[in-house]
Amino acid sequence: MNLSASPNSFNQNTQPAGVPAPDGTRGVEGATGPDRVVLNLHARLVELEPSAEARAALLKVTTDVDAAWLEGKMLPVLRSRQKAIQAAVTSLEYTAAKK
Repeated sequence: MNLSASPNSFNQNTQPAGVPAPDGTRGVEGATGPDRVVLNLHARLVELEPSAEARAALLKVTTDVDAAWLEGKMLPVLRSRQKAIQAAVTSLEYTAAKK
């Protein structure tokens, strides 16, 4: 007898009782794998270029998108801009080294 289709079957992917649900604010600390790499790269860009408007112009995104990245959100968009972020970081580091 297969009980997998019964309405009272237990779903193992549900939140266990007594365990708080994740709040969704992962940021850099909770990121893993490629997300951590690209968030760290964006953090380096923030160090080199503190102005949100200048960063947004460098990456051709809005300041709202840049603010979302600072909060660890919109990660697929951030990953799609990884090459542009790397190029901007490299350029800013080169410029800083020449000073």
